[in-house]
Amino acid sequence: AIEAGNLEAVNILLDFGANIDKLSPERFKSGSMITPLMAAAQWGNEAIVNMLVQRGANVHVQGTLDGRTALHISAIYDNVAAAMVLVGAKSNIHVVDHGGQAATITVLGLAKRFPH
Repeated sequence: AIEAGNLEAVNILLDFGANIDKLSPERFKSGSMITPLMAAAQWGNEAIVNMLVQRGANVHVQGTLDGRTALHISAIYDNVAAAMVLVGAKSNIHVVDHGGQAATITVLGLAKRFPH
């Protein structure tokens, strides 16, 4: 539902008890486990990112393979709107992934690529 950008389907799944912070296998990276919020950040769906945050998704969860948060992921995939939602939700900009990359540096790189 997230990959397809279907906000209504994601809402229904959550209404019926889907775990908002469940770590599930990432589709394109073998061995990586990510949350629905991370998937929405990767696909750049601002509406779903916002809805998940509003419904209580934990913005601080780190992926199992690389230690990246949804904020890292949104910046890596050039999803400015998703990154803005996550920063507004107090995502930890100082958290470091397993490669030593702080979310701050990742987001600053995004800002340089997409200046206002």
